Amino acid sequence: MRLFLSGMFTALAFVVSLFFLRFYVRTHDRLFICFASAFMLLGVERVMISILEISNENVGLVILMRLVSLSMILAAIVDKNRRGARY
Repeated sequence: MRLFLSGMFTALAFVVSLFFLRFYVRTHDRLFICFASAFMLLGVERVMISILEISNENVGLVILMRLVSLSMILAAIVDKNRRGARY
């Protein structure tokens, strides 16, 4: 069951990444490319957990990848708010 849920989360992370990439192609807004990159990194992190068979997710590499991806999302939101909404 755990492997199934991990695979489902991986697939959803890649789908969400493609979703934001589609919006980036339409608008060329940095917010969307940062979100797409962050979710792609979360998907890759899940693949690494499955391939390396990491049972304890407190491993430094896993935590570092999550920290980087969530920092990218936070930086994108801050950047968007500083620039203001342009329509």
